[in-house]
Amino acid sequence: MRAVARIAGLPLPAMCLLLSVLLCVAGCEKAAPPIALPPPKADEVDLPEPAAIALLEPGTVIDAKAPPAGSSVVFRSQPKLTSGDVKKVGKAIRKALEEYTTLVVIRSEPDPARPGKFRRRDHLIGIGKPGDKGDVVLTVGSADKLGIGLGMFESPVLEARQAELATVKSPGSTPTMAMYDFTMLVRHDEKNTPVVARYMAVVNPDDGTARTAHWVLDVTPEGYAFRDGSLCELPRNHVMDWEMHVNGKRVSLIGAPKADALTSTKLPQGSPLAASDEFKKAAAARSYSEVTGAKLEQMVRELLK
Repeated sequence: MRAVARIAGLPLPAMCLLLSVLLCVAGCEKAAPPIALPPPKADEVDLPEPAAIALLEPGTVIDAKAPPAGSSVVFRSQPKLTSGDVKKVGKAIRKALEEYTTLVVIRSEPDPARPGKFRRRDHLIGIGKPGDKGDVVLTVGSADKLGIGLGMFESPVLEARQAELATVKSPGSTPTMAMYDFTMLVRHDEKNTPVVARYMAVVNPDDGTARTAHWVLDVTPEGYAFRDGSLCELPRNHVMDWEMHVNGKRVSLIGAPKADALTSTKLPQGSPLAASDEFKKAAAARSYSEVTGAKLEQMVRELLK
């Protein structure tokens, strides 16, 4: 599925906050407000709130091509300015914008209740700095301890990316599954519309590896609506560039992009899956109970067979 979105691997508020920090260094412009999500539907008021996702420990090294034992990379993304007025962006700012990766991971462990089987241990997210042996997870506070120097623009960019990890939520999980919700604005027919990119990673109970389904939910005043044609399976340990277009009219004279200067030109690509009406309805819930989450997981497993 192709689209144009105002994000680079993190929710829109991350980009706005990130750019507002940069613009405070280079002249300050007010960032766009965060996306307003709809309230729970009448049949969702008793469901738990989408949960915060635990963070990867700084210093952890994640090689998406060969993840640590017991770990699967749901996806690794890295923003790339690839089209438009790229040359108008200052070189140092561009380097900072493209420097860090978003890492989404699920880990498994032996299931003590079922000898020889595996279950989900935890699911985590983090920001990484690419290195020779993989991406090193870091925060502004841990960079010095890890021997990683941060430049004038790298520090505020990393701080903004780090802060915005809190906006990524998990609408539900089970002992063998985890979901991740990324909120963003998508440009379609010259209009920006809010969406939620939802990822479900399911653990194979036989070997502890994971497979990931991805779909898109349109954000409407009435709640989430499944976007037809968006359901797909991502490659295992998926690595992707967030290819971004630069609107030169929204770049300052000193090369600092304003809050709406960058738009993404591609969303995750995978193998298409057919979605039944029953699945579309179930997949568009704001959050899940233990029972409804397990039911949706079973539906995804059937699709992945």
